[in-house]
Amino acid sequence: MAETKQHLELKQLVAAVGESEGWTATLEASETTLTGKRWIADVLLERDGRRVAVEVQWSPQSHEAYIRRQDVYAASGVEVVWMHRTNKLRPSAQVMEGRVHETAEGRYEVFLEGYPGQTLPAADFVKAALNGSIKFGFSSSDPINVYVLQAEAECWHRECDGVYKMIPMLGITIGNPKYSDPMALKLGISLSKIGRYPVAKEKLLKGLDDLGGWEHVKERYSRTMEESYLSCGCPKCGRILGDHFTIHYIYDAVPVAKYQATMETLFRDQEFDGPDETKMWVAW
Repeated sequence: MAETKQHLELKQLVAAVGESEGWTATLEASETTLTGKRWIADVLLERDGRRVAVEVQWSPQSHEAYIRRQDVYAASGVEVVWMHRTNKLRPSAQVMEGRVHETAEGRYEVFLEGYPGQTLPAADFVKAALNGSIKFGFSSSDPINVYVLQAEAECWHRECDGVYKMIPMLGITIGNPKYSDPMALKLGISLSKIGRYPVAKEKLLKGLDDLGGWEHVKERYSRTMEESYLSCGCPKCGRILGDHFTIHYIYDAVPVAKYQATMETLFRDQEFDGPDETKMWVAW
C-alpha cells in the first residue's frame, strides 16, 4: 500500500528534527529480535547508545496492538514514540502517544489528552519526547499555571448603573503554558473556592493588587448563603455578585494575568483528585 503524503512528510519531519538535535536518523530501519520477530521503524533515531523509534501510525490500531508492538521493540532495546490519528486516546504510562493532525495551513500539530490538554507543533513534540520533557502524570507538588480571567459585569440592581470588571473563574493549566489554552476550562476554580485556602487567597490578592483596580474583590457577606466569602461586587453600590451568577460571564472572559502555584499550595484539600486526572502525558 502506497504511503500517504502526510505519512511521508511526517517521517521526513521526524528525521529532520532528530538530526537537528544531534541524532542519527534512519527511515524504514529494520531489525530482527533474538526470538525471530522483525520490526520496521518509520524513523529510527540513535544517539549515545540510545535508540528511539518514532512511528507515524496513520491507520487505526488498538491499544493492545501498541503494547504488543512495543514489546517487540523493547526486545531490541528500542524506545517507541507514537504519532497517530485516533480520537480514542487512552493515556497510558506504557505508550507515549499523541494525536497528530494537519492544520488548514499545512502544518502538523500533536494533541496530548489531559486537563485541559496540550497542542504542540509536531517538531516540538518530537524534541520534547527525545529530551525527556514529556512526562506521564503529575503530582501535587508540580507547578501549575493559574490565569486570572476577566469579564465585564453590570450591577444587577435596577437602581445602580455600575459597570465593573469581574473574575468569573481562575483558569488552570498544567505543564508548559505555551502548549495549553487557559480558556479550555477543564480545570478552574471560583473566587469563593480559592478564598477557602489562605495561601492561595493571599497569592491571588497580592497579584490583583499588583495589577491595580481590583479593590472590589474582597470578602463579602451573602444573605443567600448566610456566610462571607471572597467575591466580586459593584464598586459603586457595594452589592455582591454571587457565585450563582458569575459563571454566566465565563464565555466573555479573557485572561489578563498569569502566575504559578502548585496543587499543594493552591488547594490544601485537593479540589481535583479524580482517579483519571493525573493519568496523562504532559509537556513541561
